[in-house]
Amino acid sequence: MCHLAQPESSRLLRLTQITAVVLALAGCGHAPHAAQDAPARKVVETAADLPRLGYRLPVAPSRMLDDREALDALAAAIARDAAQVLQTHDIRDKSTLQGLLRTQATAALWQGQIDEAHALVARALEVEDKPALRLTGMLEIDCLRAALRESSPDAAAPACRESASRALDVLPAGEVRTRIVEMRANLDSTSPARQRGSLGVYADPVWKPDADLPLDLAGKTLWVAVRGRVVGPHLPALREALTAWIASHPAPVDADLWPARTVRLTAADQPAPVAVAVWDFGVDRAVFQGRNSVAAGLAFDEDWRPSTGDLKAVPPEFAGQLDLAERIARGDGELWAGLDGPDVAFLRETVAGLAVADIDAFDALNRWYFGYIHGTLVADIASRDNPAIRIVPVRISLSDAAVPPPIDEAAAARRLEAARASIAYMQSEGVRVANLSWGFTARDIEDQLAAHHIEADPEARKRRAQAIFDTLFDGFSALIAGAPEILFVIAAGNANQDLDFVRDVPGSINLPNVLSVASVDAAGSLSTFASTGPSVDLHAPGENIEALVPGGGRIRISGASLSAPQVVNAAAQVLSLRPELDTTAVVELLTSTATRSAQGLALLDPRAAVAAARVRRVPGQAAGPRPAAIGAGATTR
Repeated sequence: MCHLAQPESSRLLRLTQITAVVLALAGCGHAPHAAQDAPARKVVETAADLPRLGYRLPVAPSRMLDDREALDALAAAIARDAAQVLQTHDIRDKSTLQGLLRTQATAALWQGQIDEAHALVARALEVEDKPALRLTGMLEIDCLRAALRESSPDAAAPACRESASRALDVLPAGEVRTRIVEMRANLDSTSPARQRGSLGVYADPVWKPDADLPLDLAGKTLWVAVRGRVVGPHLPALREALTAWIASHPAPVDADLWPARTVRLTAADQPAPVAVAVWDFGVDRAVFQGRNSVAAGLAFDEDWRPSTGDLKAVPPEFAGQLDLAERIARGDGELWAGLDGPDVAFLRETVAGLAVADIDAFDALNRWYFGYIHGTLVADIASRDNPAIRIVPVRISLSDAAVPPPIDEAAAARRLEAARASIAYMQSEGVRVANLSWGFTARDIEDQLAAHHIEADPEARKRRAQAIFDTLFDGFSALIAGAPEILFVIAAGNANQDLDFVRDVPGSINLPNVLSVASVDAAGSLSTFASTGPSVDLHAPGENIEALVPGGGRIRISGASLSAPQVVNAAAQVLSLRPELDTTAVVELLTSTATRSAQGLALLDPRAAVAAARVRRVPGQAAGPRPAAIGAGATTR
């Protein structure tokens, strides 16, 4: 979807340096031209109901940026097809509808139709239900329109800045501050060279002269061109307005509701041991030495075959670059938190100094580092403030390639076999709670098949991807259902989409022993990147969370990946005090003690859940023998 000012985000964590801007329109396609007596529009209830679009580009996407004629043709085709899909399909999903409208807006900007683009963005915001996004959604297009209306280039920047300043002045600071900080961070974490380079890294390898390029990559090509030629010259003025507003609206010191809900168990509480699985990308056991014990663990390689090692090995090309990668990640986290300091300055200088030829190596380092640190971040949050927690790592090793290998039927079978072995291992270790901060959709599988030119026909490729996804969804569902003694806590994701529209493994699995968790900010408002939908059960803090990384450093980071382990931690605290409770009782305690926000969100309240666990008698639960307590001096094995 062609967002005019949208933070770059990964599926698991928001780390702006990790991925290219992927224009994640949840599917569109070639549709016949409407006849005069048009039939009733097809109701689109899931992403699988959408047709698919593809475009035959004359040259590789990065070279398209210098071909005005080819870009003109691409803009016309994308605008026509997006309009046609809207005419022939009744799309019930907010994100997909917005994506189509913003795609049209991008094409209109390329065609010099600023008022048309303005109207399309306004239409997209009519269905926006996140207040921060709705209130700030016109800032950039208003700024651009004001600049383009000036006949003198010297007057354009002041006009853009004044337009943004006037709009910012009337916004409710408490509702939009986080989003304003995100908008500035988005501007600071990219550059024309990085955007052009990202096409070479992520789109060029997929392009073939005799094959259609899917809409997401074709749309990305057009978006980069618009960003560079139309929008880019006016972004410094917009940044000035954002920076001035942020300086005059500091974050309130008492806005964080979560410290009051925090529970810290000590040896005096005599907490019973509880095993918590971190089903993730590996855990650095050394950083938990003297705090929590860590099991031997289980590991799988990128082909989903048994492997060894706590973490993926450092590739030779990244030897000696761990400190650099950590500093970039730390600066990125502080940038998105609205902080300033030497690491933020270093990140800004690094990004600004990147040449197009640098992007491949820069992104490769940060994609790899993302997977390297992810499991340790999760394990830290899941186990903190409870010395009785025993961490049980189950390591998976997803590819960090710019164009990952496809998930075909054989790969799906290996993935299910690895999942079966993983859950059996958890059961053998007595795991009561498992954290799953990862996920994938049918569209992810389809995109990978398309990237490797598997199935030339888009509709055939969609059907094959859906069949593979259904096999995985049903398989994971059965495996999770077969371990009722384990509470599986799942990150809902950061794609700002409805989990029940796109369907996600494991986020859309609805079972009694599953809780899906979405991210909220310090004040309990839904994160702008948070995915939603009926499958979401709880909301927990996932913005600007400070956590451990391998080696013992700490960084700030945001995403649902940090929200899920907050719930895992609360569940483990309840079980440390009431080990006889079954999964159903733990779920009931966590959900019944959650508080409802003004937005209707179920906000986790660990303190209330632990208090209820101390005094509440849960029907059907018989007290069993209490395991020996673990003291504060527990060591890592």
